[in-house]
Amino acid sequence: MTVLNSKITNQSINVQSAVTTIINDTMITLTSFTVPLTPTLATKFIFDGTHLALWNTGRKLNLVCDSEETAASLNCMVNTDCVYQQAENK
Repeated sequence: MTVLNSKITNQSINVQSAVTTIINDTMITLTSFTVPLTPTLATKFIFDGTHLALWNTGRKLNLVCDSEETAASLNCMVNTDCVYQQAENK
């Protein structure tokens, strides 16, 4: 989309991997292209800022924090309707 003097125009271009295309003094080079699996796009996930994990929506969270700050200060809510699991002993 280009906006010039309040006039909006749309442009479509075809790009090939590693081939530079120039449009109005702008160079566009496609360096990589990845298509994720479609079911993954519809999956809920949890993220701690570094690690990402898919979340099973059928399971309730045992510990719920409103924000990163409440988690850091351990000011979270415990779900009383949770299922406890025995810890492993090694």
